[in-house]
Amino acid sequence: MTLRPSTATGRLARHVIAASVVLLACSCTDVTAVQHFAEESQKVGDQFQPLADDGFNSCQRATTFLLPGNPAPDCNFFPAIEPSLLAINHTLFAYIASLGKLASVNTGNTASSLQNLGSDLKRADPGISEANLGKANASLGLAGALVNVLASGYQQHKLAEIIGRANDPVQQVTSFMDEYAAFRYAQQFKDEQSREKAYCAQYTDQSVPEVAKEPIAVGLLSRACKADFKQQADRLVAVQKYQEALRTIAGAHQKLYDDRNRWNTKQLATDLLPATKELSDAADAMNKAF
Repeated sequence: MTLRPSTATGRLARHVIAASVVLLACSCTDVTAVQHFAEESQKVGDQFQPLADDGFNSCQRATTFLLPGNPAPDCNFFPAIEPSLLAINHTLFAYIASLGKLASVNTGNTASSLQNLGSDLKRADPGISEANLGKANASLGLAGALVNVLASGYQQHKLAEIIGRANDPVQQVTSFMDEYAAFRYAQQFKDEQSREKAYCAQYTDQSVPEVAKEPIAVGLLSRACKADFKQQADRLVAVQKYQEALRTIAGAHQKLYDDRNRWNTKQLATDLLPATKELSDAADAMNKAF
């Protein structure tokens, strides 16, 4: 039986529409997966400021647990270094969020906040290595990539070019925030923890006559020490989760880079699922601790 032109055309149109619906559904799923990855990344980035603020607070808390002969910690480092670290963190996570086409990406003053980055870091930490300065300065490349992503119209060939140029800065900046910034905050929380443990051990020791005379005060101090130790443990876990999140982002971006000229969006969405879960866990841990 021969189909009339109108019938054949109508059937072809129905097939095209059906195929388009399937492709659109896959596309939406893939876009959603990328957006979820970007959203969870942004949540981690947003939690860095509370973490950094508590680094300074931790140093001040540590000064209240001094035993005779112990030097007081120098807390000036944290407020001096924080603006630079916040600017680098913001640039990294704003760039990652932009790949998810998030309307909430805040690009205000991103480049200007990095203008004097090298000298600001050197002033805050005169002992910072040239290698770390180089990694930190790679954030300038991410600031440019962020602008280019938002101007790209999300055309695949343009994004492939941008990701190609941005991959090295992503690897360097995530390494800097992991090995320099997060490491310094973890060291501070460990210092507070160590000082308080020594303080609590000395002033709750029932074998010391002066301590034995104050059972109520000792009981209150013991409970306070236990509560503080739990909070300190949570903070250290949160810093570790932040570091793991940075490595997750670096790995995900490396995959985008490796596959940039032959993207399989369905496979990419599958690959992003465990990374998204890790980022969500990191954001939750940081929110709980800080």
